Amino acid sequence: MVVQARRDTPSYPETTGIALLALQGINLDIEPSLHCAERHARNPKSSEGLHWLQLGLHAHRRNPLLPPTRYRDSTVTQVALRMIAQVGEEGRNPFVYHA
Repeated sequence: MVVQARRDTPSYPETTGIALLALQGINLDIEPSLHCAERHARNPKSSEGLHWLQLGLHAHRRNPLLPPTRYRDSTVTQVALRMIAQVGEEGRNPFVYHA
């Protein structure tokens, strides 16, 4: 028999947003995770984290009140994430192809 110890670790905005995005359409109680993501979004530490949180929250029909962006999107990844997040804000899922 293998016993695995459960260990709670701190949540990171990027991984929280990505996990919420991956759980879209899955029937689980993720309300605590959504609240955690909303807390992170109110005080983002990075542009990348903020945009992943936006995507994850929008995937669950949450429209977070976000602080003004104070980060310079200086990398292609951050610019791409911002563009994808804007599509999510418009109510479209950027990860589903619509013919």
